[in-house]
Amino acid sequence: MGRSRVLSVAVNVLVAVVAAAAGSGLELTGPDRDEHLIAAPAWAYVAAQIAAAAMLLVRRQRPYTVALSIAAISLFAPAWAALLAPYAVTAHGGGRRWRQWAVVAIVAAAFLGARGPGQSPTRSPRPPSSCRPRCSACTSAPGGDWWPS
Repeated sequence: MGRSRVLSVAVNVLVAVVAAAAGSGLELTGPDRDEHLIAAPAWAYVAAQIAAAAMLLVRRQRPYTVALSIAAISLFAPAWAALLAPYAVTAHGGGRRWRQWAVVAIVAAAFLGARGPGQSPTRSPRPPSSCRPRCSACTSAPGGDWWPS
């Protein structure tokens, strides 16, 4: 195995590990899981992030397959590896430019559309499970009171 091949593999692994760590960390510490379209335990969302990041290992050989697979995973949980998929398609994807941009649009739509309809990324439509009626955290939050009067 030549030196450039080892460097290429090392870069691929590093990119995948960083994407998996970032996605999993944000999934565990980020927004409430009630905002996802499909209700699932935290480990399922972390597994989705790891699967999407693992797809990045072959982004140079199969950029279209990687991008569309990450888009499919992003429908379940917004995969942060989707931020790297457009580069793989435009830099390593052959064929016509319109096909590359169509795949980029599909990835973006899947990533942005993974939230439930009408749900804000900063405010859940219902109070957190640890909240009690009229607690100070809910009443002082932007947007006012969570509980109906």
